[in-house]
Amino acid sequence: MRAFRAVGAVVAGACVLWAAPATSYKISAMGRFHERMTVLSERCLMYALGSFPLKCPVPASQKAFLDTPWNEGRYWHDARWSDDPTRQSDGSGLFKFGRNVAIDGCVNYIGPWNTNPGLLCNGHYGTMQFFHSMASLEPGQTVAEAPDPSFETTADKIIGWTAFAFGVATGAPGPEKPFCEAARAYPAAGPALAPATFPECGKWAVRQFFGFRCSKPFTSKGCNVAVADADIPRVATGALLHMIQDSYSRSHTGRGEPRLPAKGDGSFEKPQVRCRAVNVFYRYTLAQKKVHGAYDQAPEFLPECNVRDAMDPITAGARMIWLVENRCDASWAKDLIREGVIGNHPTRIPADAAACRVAIA
Repeated sequence: MRAFRAVGAVVAGACVLWAAPATSYKISAMGRFHERMTVLSERCLMYALGSFPLKCPVPASQKAFLDTPWNEGRYWHDARWSDDPTRQSDGSGLFKFGRNVAIDGCVNYIGPWNTNPGLLCNGHYGTMQFFHSMASLEPGQTVAEAPDPSFETTADKIIGWTAFAFGVATGAPGPEKPFCEAARAYPAAGPALAPATFPECGKWAVRQFFGFRCSKPFTSKGCNVAVADADIPRVATGALLHMIQDSYSRSHTGRGEPRLPAKGDGSFEKPQVRCRAVNVFYRYTLAQKKVHGAYDQAPEFLPECNVRDAMDPITAGARMIWLVENRCDASWAKDLIREGVIGNHPTRIPADAAACRVAIA
């Protein structure tokens, strides 16, 4: 979640960078929270023995969550993509990653003076915050001055992103498809993913969007595709899992809360997973940074998440993987996100894999 934070050694391993605009579930050497949620979803799917998962068990405590292995199964590594979409934290690019995210350097690239802030900065601070189930900026807006968009505007972008990533996860569009053509076919999210000013149209295919590694410490020029075409669908699946998991972070959405909790109100620094309908999508601002980071801890799942009809991130993740692996119609994935994850309503249950390949009426 926004950066389930990336911890890395810089300057001969002596300096630790906490990469985030400090967002709850983190990629980190100590936490690995996105990875653990993904492992729990995959375990639930395994226990379902091929059937559509109806309700997954959630950890009984923070300790139980942290006792879950983090590097088990197929998708745990790909659930990191949204936090580091150009794989800068994998090696020598870590310095640039830390400068742009840990100490908010990206803020200097977001605004009318820059038509292409890049995937990392746009995802954390700009027009693609829907990667993290958050409200996005419009092109040309700044982090400090942008007004909050409407609830429906953000929900529509999340659904558009779901449809695009799910299409890639299930093989259409394929890795070789021209990126701008592919992305613009999806309403709401398409104009943010591939705006008219995007300079790489004609150069990028889908494989560049999901497969880049930018390893240079001071520049993003000269990035290379580091993921085989056969693995691009798996990366897109990880992006969907990340979006679902982030939506249950109290620093990303409000579920039964009117606003982002502030220090001193009695709920500060409680990284709870609440299994209720989303009533507000937050967007990242520097003013929210301290509160945002307060939830960067192992989450506690509230008892309401055990209620059969309440959607939780483990069950939603297991269901999304099932829909991907059975090559279901994208309408099922969109229904899972809009009705289940955002709305906390029961969703349709496919009778079998053949049923899910037919669009929801």
